[in-house]
Amino acid sequence: MKNTVFCKCKNIELRELLLVSYSSVADRDRGAKLIHRHPEYFTSLMEMACAAEDKRENILAAWILEKYAVEQPECLDSDFTFFLEGALQQKNDSK
Repeated sequence: MKNTVFCKCKNIELRELLLVSYSSVADRDRGAKLIHRHPEYFTSLMEMACAAEDKRENILAAWILEKYAVEQPECLDSDFTFFLEGALQQKNDSK
């Protein structure tokens, strides 16, 4: 079954999108593509991924940011220190 959540994202908060997704590799790929197509979500993704909180949406955001940053490393140029500090706070390993 195709996950269409990432295809219909206008006027939806990123947190809501993350909570209805799963943490599979395919979903992370779709999440990275979503951020690429809708860069207006990047700031929210970065904030959620780098938060000290250990909620499901923060973990999913960190995993999607990891995938996106591998493909688009320049996305971290302006926020690299913030990213490094946030990455140190994450305790959930990517699988």
